[in-house]
Amino acid sequence: MIFDATKQAAVEEKRLWVRLTRSCNNRCAFCLDSPAHNGTYIDRELVQSKIEGGFRDGAQRLILSGGEPTIHPDYLNFISFGKSLGYNWIQTITNGRMFSYSSFTRTAVENGLNEVTVSMHGHRSELHDKLVGIKGAFEQAVKGIDNLFATKRAVVNVDVVINRENVIHLPDILEFFIKKGVREFDLLQIVPFGRGYDENREMLFYDPGEYLEYLRKAFDLRKRDGLYFWTNRFPVEYLEGYEDLIQDPHKIYDEVLGEREVFRKLFSSGEMPECLGERCNYCFIRSFCRFALEFHKTLSTGDSGRAGLDDCEPVKEPSLEGLESFRRNGEIHFRVKAFETLPEYAGAPSPDKLREISGAFGGRWVNAPPCLIGGNFVYEHRVSPEYAVSDENGVNLRELVRYFITERYFVRGMKCPSCRFFDKCEGLHINYVRKFGFSAMRPIK
Repeated sequence: MIFDATKQAAVEEKRLWVRLTRSCNNRCAFCLDSPAHNGTYIDRELVQSKIEGGFRDGAQRLILSGGEPTIHPDYLNFISFGKSLGYNWIQTITNGRMFSYSSFTRTAVENGLNEVTVSMHGHRSELHDKLVGIKGAFEQAVKGIDNLFATKRAVVNVDVVINRENVIHLPDILEFFIKKGVREFDLLQIVPFGRGYDENREMLFYDPGEYLEYLRKAFDLRKRDGLYFWTNRFPVEYLEGYEDLIQDPHKIYDEVLGEREVFRKLFSSGEMPECLGERCNYCFIRSFCRFALEFHKTLSTGDSGRAGLDDCEPVKEPSLEGLESFRRNGEIHFRVKAFETLPEYAGAPSPDKLREISGAFGGRWVNAPPCLIGGNFVYEHRVSPEYAVSDENGVNLRELVRYFITERYFVRGMKCPSCRFFDKCEGLHINYVRKFGFSAMRPIK
């Protein structure tokens, strides 16, 4: 796969997200934030305190969000306040409607607004207005985009929540805004929370496998020069052939830490997450949740042994780049070294090289699929890393996420269910797939 240094730098940039409102002038059918909306604005002093704190902690980019941030009476002042502190980039996530007012747009940009992400979910007023619940919202938002481009100073990008209503129109939606001058898109998969799931489940939720024709046509647009596409919470298995669009696994930090109370209850009292059940079929972090439940079960049995290969004897030969080798019960074991980030996989052996090594040395392979290394394989399942246990808080969630990403984040492709090892195999590490593609896995009939 092609490593994109620009996208990687954007992922690694330290950002501060600040919510300005618990209110919105749209009523989106899929709103994830609707349970938090009570019609209020966040107090000005509190917002400024958060902006100051983030800058002291080293944040480089300030992102103003909501609800709808632009309807806060101090929105324009927050932009200038952030710029005066020294943030080198100020961005906002918006429905775009306030930017239909030329004077508002000019002031925002003059105060230091660098980037505007406009949420657009259709290429025609009928579709967009239906999804956002406000007649005329499409015309206002499009005018807002035109006004932003007219300043010749603001970066404008678009995010789209993909759902049953608009998935067949996704290529046309992207083409519409590409012609407007938009060069960056964030494609968000609908998630099973908020108004979308509670009120509009039948209308909005869909099976991506049934709409691959439209999704692939949309994804193919990214091949044009100067365009950047991101996916957000999109099911990984449907990105076969589009592995460069797989979301950086560090997104799980935001998801888990944003729901930290759910996991704290799990680990402190054994209270199961309320969302368990049908929602899991649509949830981006379902693999982490399965791991967390497994981890909780292990802790409850009193096993605090560190996960991994602590009961093995390292061996020096054969010494192979990108691999670890060790001896367990008299048998040589191999594993691809576990890395947290994609750049670290630069030295990982290719799929063909792994097959060659497996054929030459035999042995037993840890955390690799049989289609890649032969039938002698095993996945490690001890899940009590000592460094993730904190006497103070019960479990250090950040460290637990880091461990999951590095050691346990395996994915499988669309063809994998046809493999006779499907029930025993967990697939490949997500960063190995991001580097070499799902084609590394060849189902064994």
